[in-house]
Amino acid sequence: MKVIAAVYTRSADRSEVTAYTERHQAGSLIALVHQSTNGLIYFSNEEGTRFYGEGEFVAPAIRNQRMRATIAARREFGGDIVVG
Repeated sequence: MKVIAAVYTRSADRSEVTAYTERHQAGSLIALVHQSTNGLIYFSNEEGTRFYGEGEFVAPAIRNQRMRATIAARREFGGDIVVG
Protein backbone atom coordinates (compact mmCIF):
# COMPACT_ATOMS: atom_id res chain seq x y z
CA MET A 1 0.00 0.00 0.00
CA LYS A 2 1.16 3.48 -0.78
CA VAL A 3 0.31 6.76 0.96
CA ILE A 4 -1.67 9.01 -1.38
CA ALA A 5 -2.82 11.82 0.95
CA ALA A 6 -3.20 13.06 4.52
CA VAL A 7 -6.35 14.08 6.40
CA TYR A 8 -6.41 17.21 8.58
CA THR A 9 -9.13 18.85 10.68
CA ARG A 10 -10.57 22.03 9.20
CA SER A 11 -11.98 24.10 12.07
CA ALA A 12 -11.68 24.52 15.81
CA ASP A 13 -15.15 23.02 16.31
CA ARG A 14 -14.06 19.66 17.64
CA SER A 15 -17.59 18.30 17.84
CA GLU A 16 -17.69 17.93 14.03
CA VAL A 17 -14.58 15.78 13.58
CA THR A 18 -14.19 12.51 15.38
CA ALA A 19 -11.63 9.83 14.68
CA TYR A 20 -13.52 7.23 16.67
CA THR A 21 -12.96 8.25 20.31
CA GLU A 22 -10.13 10.73 19.74
CA ARG A 23 -10.80 14.49 19.52
CA HIS A 24 -8.42 16.69 17.52
CA GLN A 25 -7.54 20.39 17.44
CA ALA A 26 -7.98 22.48 14.29
CA GLY A 27 -5.29 21.87 11.69
CA SER A 28 -4.00 18.67 13.25
CA LEU A 29 -3.28 15.50 11.31
CA ILE A 30 -5.98 12.88 11.74
CA ALA A 31 -4.82 10.10 9.42
CA LEU A 32 -2.76 9.08 6.42
CA VAL A 33 -4.65 7.78 3.38
CA HIS A 34 -3.38 4.54 1.81
CA GLN A 35 -4.50 2.92 -1.42
CA SER A 36 -4.14 -0.83 -1.79
CA THR A 37 -3.45 -2.69 -5.02
CA ASN A 38 -7.10 -3.77 -5.23
CA GLY A 39 -8.30 -0.13 -5.13
CA LEU A 40 -9.58 0.04 -1.54
CA ILE A 41 -8.70 3.11 0.52
CA TYR A 42 -7.49 2.69 4.10
CA PHE A 43 -6.67 5.17 6.86
CA SER A 44 -3.87 4.87 9.41
CA ASN A 45 -2.31 6.91 12.20
CA GLU A 46 0.88 8.92 11.57
CA GLU A 47 3.15 5.96 12.27
CA GLY A 48 1.14 3.56 10.12
CA THR A 49 0.72 1.14 13.02
CA ARG A 50 -3.06 1.42 13.49
CA PHE A 51 -5.60 1.28 10.67
CA TYR A 52 -9.13 2.75 10.90
CA GLY A 53 -12.12 0.96 9.38
CA GLU A 54 -12.12 -1.96 6.97
CA GLY A 55 -11.36 -0.15 3.74
CA GLU A 56 -13.49 2.24 1.69
CA PHE A 57 -14.46 1.58 -1.91
CA VAL A 58 -14.79 4.62 -4.18
CA ALA A 59 -15.88 4.18 -7.79
CA PRO A 60 -12.89 3.80 -10.13
CA ALA A 61 -14.62 6.15 -12.59
CA ILE A 62 -13.29 8.98 -10.41
CA ARG A 63 -9.73 9.00 -11.70
CA ASN A 64 -8.35 11.79 -9.52
CA GLN A 65 -6.78 10.12 -6.45
CA ARG A 66 -7.19 13.19 -4.26
CA MET A 67 -10.93 13.32 -4.99
CA ARG A 68 -11.27 9.61 -4.22
CA ALA A 69 -9.34 10.11 -0.97
CA THR A 70 -11.57 13.07 -0.04
CA ILE A 71 -14.78 11.11 -0.64
CA ALA A 72 -13.56 8.16 1.42
CA ALA A 73 -12.27 10.38 4.24
CA ARG A 74 -15.56 12.26 4.50
CA ARG A 75 -17.39 8.95 4.80
CA GLU A 76 -15.03 7.89 7.56
CA PHE A 77 -14.40 11.11 9.53
CA GLY A 78 -17.22 13.52 8.63
CA GLY A 79 -17.34 16.66 6.52
CA ASP A 80 -15.16 19.07 8.49
CA ILE A 81 -11.82 17.83 7.12
CA VAL A 82 -9.19 18.77 4.56
CA VAL A 83 -7.41 16.19 2.41
CA GLY A 84 -4.02 17.14 1.05
